[in-house]
This record gives sequence, C-alpha cells and structure tokens, in this order.
Amino acid sequence: MRFQDQIVIITGGTGGLGQAVTRAFLTEGARTVVTYQVDAEIEALLPVIGDLRDRNLLMKTDVTDEASVRKLVDQVVSLWGRIDVLVNLVGGFAPGTVADSPWETWERMLALNLRSAVLCSREVLSQMQSQRRGVIINTASLAAYRGGAGIAAYAVAKEAVRKFSEILAEEVRAQGIRVNAILPGTIDTPANRQAMPEADPNDWVPPEEIASAILFLASEDARAVKGASLPVFRKA
Repeated sequence: MRFQDQIVIITGGTGGLGQAVTRAFLTEGARTVVTYQVDAEIEALLPVIGDLRDRNLLMKTDVTDEASVRKLVDQVVSLWGRIDVLVNLVGGFAPGTVADSPWETWERMLALNLRSAVLCSREVLSQMQSQRRGVIINTASLAAYRGGAGIAAYAVAKEAVRKFSEILAEEVRAQGIRVNAILPGTIDTPANRQAMPEADPNDWVPPEEIASAILFLASEDARAVKGASLPVFRKA
C-alpha cells in the first residue's frame, strides 16, 4: 500500500484515463478526491471503483474557475488537513491547423489544458508548502511534444503544460514538493475508439499503463525525479 491514507486529488478522475488512475490510487490505499462537472460522469466511475467507493469523494468543480478550485482545496484541507498528491488530468482536444483554427479554439484549449493545471497547482501549493511535502503531476502530450501539425491549438496548450511543469518544479523543489509531467501517446479509451474507428487500437496505450506511470511518479520510488516529462506510449 504505497499510498495508505494519503489524500490524492484527481481532476478529471471520471474520464477514460481518470477512472483507471482513481482505481489505481484507491487500490494502493489512498483516499481520492475526484472532480466532476456533469452528474452523469459519476455513474461512469462508480462501477469501476466498486467496493472502494467509500474511500472516494466526488466534488463538483469547474477547474478553469479560480473560485471553484479554491473552494475544492479549502474543503479538502478542512476535511483531512493535508493534500499529498495532485493529479491534473482535465484537458481537451481539438484538431486544426494554425490557419484554420479560430481564436475561440485556442482559448478553449488553453483553458481546459493549461489554465486548469495552473489554477489547481497554485491552489494546493500553500498547503503543500506548509507540509514541506507534496507531489503534483500534470498531463501533457507525446504528440504535442513531437510536433503537433494539424493539432495546433491543442499542441501549443499541452506543450505549455509541460513547460509549466518544468518551471514549477524548479520553483518548489527546495520546499519538499515534486512536480512532473506525463506525456501519453494515444490512449485506448471508448471515446478515442469511437472518434477514430479506422485506427488500430493495438498501437495505443491502455489507461492502466498510464496510471502505473502516474503512481510511480507520485511514489517515494520517484523521490529524486523532479521536473521530468515522462513519455508513455506503445508505438512511436
């Protein structure tokens, strides 16, 4: 039980990847706090975590809104007095080139991917600084890191998440706080299978394998890993 009774906030924990990450932390003994926005998302998560649901708290939160994020963090600290791990999984995807992507797409990608990570990371920092320990894991993208032609706004937003993680890691490394990013390849989720029916999902990475990488970065086994960007993929 690497995370016995640790308090882990998982934004987007009801999604295709988030369900696997939430279950993985619960299985390792953590108490998880999962954000959601649509009530139907709860019904997707509960069967996955099964009997472990008593150790999971669902909190309706808009992670792109500063006041909503502050309320989330305040409630978690009020309940347990600490935050051990923050996993920022909330994000969004939109195809499009620089020439054909309207500015609204750029704003949406920056809000869902970068703004959410920045706001949630910033709000947990004061608690982690007072504890002199904590872990923050952000979600970038292997495709964005390698180029991003045809996914311009998404790639820029995800690469900004990766750079943000590097900068924050440098700022807080002396305070006992570790910050890293994961760079997943295409994730084998029902949504991706529906969106890309002609692709071969055998080339995609299962959510459980990404969850294992996240748990490694959150664990004491990775205590010397700071400011890293960890690719997780099946086929280049």
